[in-house]
Amino acid sequence: TLGSAPGEGARGAMASDIHVSVTSAMNGEEICDVSLTSTALVADVKRHLEQEKQIPMLQQMIMADGAMLTDDTKLLEMSDGSSSLCLSLVRRRYTDEEAVMLLRSRKIGAEDLDEMARDNADIMLVAVKCSEPFSLASERLKQDKSFVMSCIEEYSRKWRYKVRQVMKDDVVQAEFKNDREVALAAVQCWGEVILFVDECFLGDEEIVLTAVRGDYAILENSQVEDKIAACFTRKDFMLNLVAANGFLLRFAKGPLRSDPELVREI
Repeated sequence: TLGSAPGEGARGAMASDIHVSVTSAMNGEEICDVSLTSTALVADVKRHLEQEKQIPMLQQMIMADGAMLTDDTKLLEMSDGSSSLCLSLVRRRYTDEEAVMLLRSRKIGAEDLDEMARDNADIMLVAVKCSEPFSLASERLKQDKSFVMSCIEEYSRKWRYKVRQVMKDDVVQAEFKNDREVALAAVQCWGEVILFVDECFLGDEEIVLTAVRGDYAILENSQVEDKIAACFTRKDFMLNLVAANGFLLRFAKGPLRSDPELVREI
């Protein structure tokens, strides 16, 4: 039983319970049933919804008979002495400022945002900075090159591997498949995303070398090695690769492995 205020003494301890049912004002579906003391307030209902249903208090508007109740409204007054009370909940949308504040404080995640907020570049960039999934951004934002580039830049500062979320996204793939700037920025962030770069860029020496030089270990990934296998047959590419790290001569194909010019670079 919740809602007993400290210091109420024997009267508070003997207070009878009141059964509160909360339904959605939108569709009438039941959200929760909870027993509270008859001395409880609307604020106690809100706290229960936040703790048990993960609905932030800031987003809750509790209604009874079409009227919004204040946090200090006593449940007993609303029930007219009855042992049960039916309330309804309206979830209001966060203001932009509230959304940013709650994301930064980790009190909500991007999944808690409404469609309008997920279509706001400033809010969703804060979400990305807080390690929220890129996939939750709206389709319009995923088609916005400046937003995509900002996300890649943000991932490059902290969670480099998360740039995979961007490059694997179906909308990004469709919109930026042939965009060299996006491809180059992505492999600069994390070389292994060369796996998601379009085939047309595999002959682009700068993109491939950038991917490999950023992390030579990606060549131990057989999928990466297979995807850029043709590069290992090009002497100009191997010269640049071996000049950076002689150990990488082992990836050269055919006669290039014993090419005198390449061997001298070791």
